[in-house]
Amino acid sequence: MQVETQKVEKQKKSKKRMLLVLAFLIIYILYCYISFRGQYLAVLEIGEQYTDVFARNIYYKAICSLINFAVIFFSFYIAAKITKKGLKKFFDEEKKALPKLPNKSIAFIVSIITTMFISDILTKKVMLVLNCGWFGETDPIFNLDIGYYMFQKPFIEFVLIYIIVLIVAITIYIAVYYIVTFNKYFSEGINPETLKKSTLIKQLMVNIMMVAIAISGLVLVKTQDILYGSILDLANSEKTTLLGAGFSEVTIKLWGYRILAVLIIICVFFAIRFFKKSQTKKLVIALFVIPIYLIIMFVIIIAFDLLYVNQNKLDKQKDYISYNLTNTKKAYGIDLQEIELDKGDTITKNEIEDYRKVLSNVNLITKDATLENLQMNQTNLGYYNYKNSKIGLYDIGEKSTLVYVTPREIVSNATGRTYNSKTYEYTHRLWSGYYISSFYW
Repeated sequence: MQVETQKVEKQKKSKKRMLLVLAFLIIYILYCYISFRGQYLAVLEIGEQYTDVFARNIYYKAICSLINFAVIFFSFYIAAKITKKGLKKFFDEEKKALPKLPNKSIAFIVSIITTMFISDILTKKVMLVLNCGWFGETDPIFNLDIGYYMFQKPFIEFVLIYIIVLIVAITIYIAVYYIVTFNKYFSEGINPETLKKSTLIKQLMVNIMMVAIAISGLVLVKTQDILYGSILDLANSEKTTLLGAGFSEVTIKLWGYRILAVLIIICVFFAIRFFKKSQTKKLVIALFVIPIYLIIMFVIIIAFDLLYVNQNKLDKQKDYISYNLTNTKKAYGIDLQEIELDKGDTITKNEIEDYRKVLSNVNLITKDATLENLQMNQTNLGYYNYKNSKIGLYDIGEKSTLVYVTPREIVSNATGRTYNSKTYEYTHRLWSGYYISSFYW
């Protein structure tokens, strides 16, 4: 009778889990349909010709979602299977039957939820790789094509972060799995020696090592971000910043982070080894090597910049600034001939004709230049303020020309105002006209 009762209870629990999974699946299908329908109608409003593109995007998104679902489901399911085998030893010692745990149901629900949240991000990263292009120009530090930094690098970083998060999530899942099982089925407690030799510790150690390897890979990839750093801040009114890899980035940061990537794997390996041998003191030392190394590296970088680079920064960085400008021109296809004019020289009519194409593509008058000119020549007179300027297309001399239109505002607090001017302000409000300056494009 007792055996039959247990079977009935197991069947009831199994049916409840099945109903829960089916309910969750139905909700997910409804969510996908509503989301798909809304996106389709939005595309349809833009134009029916874009529906083919929308269908192709949905196709790629579906493939990425299925792959993501399969990876997460089997990762959690296999981890649960290994955990279940590890738990069997504890149940055998206590002479208890191993209960049926909801491995597949939990793996299924976690996979669905995760897929809902990251399918869009995953699809975008995959599409970048599938539609990558090559520029035919490489950077001088890593000798990688510029297209790599735009297409492959974001995907590699995403995959490494994905692996780290997945392993951490599985590790937490395993730990919770053990804790819940122990509290529910072993009220008397667990033998510490048996726990230390169990599959749990082995799983945790393997996962920690895998996370360390993934983090090291991410550090190596992130090392390439030195190409986006700041070389020099110019002390001009625009506060111009020159971007790229500078002297300290190439000599200190590059090799410092490469050593860090190797050091992470070595320290974690020895930490696991010392943990197995119960050598607590050596374990703590192995774990503290990484933060100590980071502190030393940052101190060296700061001292190197302050004591060496900043003493004559422009001279130290001039070669790297030149590399940056040269490679930027190559990347964007900017092949311009630079002509230096001696101080006091004027541009002749022949030079204007020879370089008409260049001059026609240079903004001789900009928004900032317009407002600065008005500030000096109009606002200082005490009559008007000019706070903003916008481009407009006007017919000037039977020719459509782009010009800057700047509304002028009467100054309210100017000294020496006459009765007539104040009356004009009150009757005509603050806006009293426009200033138009020519704009060449």
